[in-house]
Amino acid sequence: MPKKNKRSLKFSFDKKNKILKVKAPQTLIFNNKKLAYQVQFNLMNFEADFKNNTVAYSGTSFFKRRESKENK
Repeated sequence: MPKKNKRSLKFSFDKKNKILKVKAPQTLIFNNKKLAYQVQFNLMNFEADFKNNTVAYSGTSFFKRRESKENK
């Protein structure tokens, strides 16, 4: 995970119901230098239910093409 995102995630786990919830108060940023793009993701909800083996998440994303040194 990029350094920018390391402290962006807040985890909580309900042991009784076996549900993991994750919040991201800050925008998550993912860079792919080889393919020359960046994705910014605003996580609104993430929930993993280990009793029912389900995962649900929602958020918004923004795709940005970046100039790579190879494309110049």
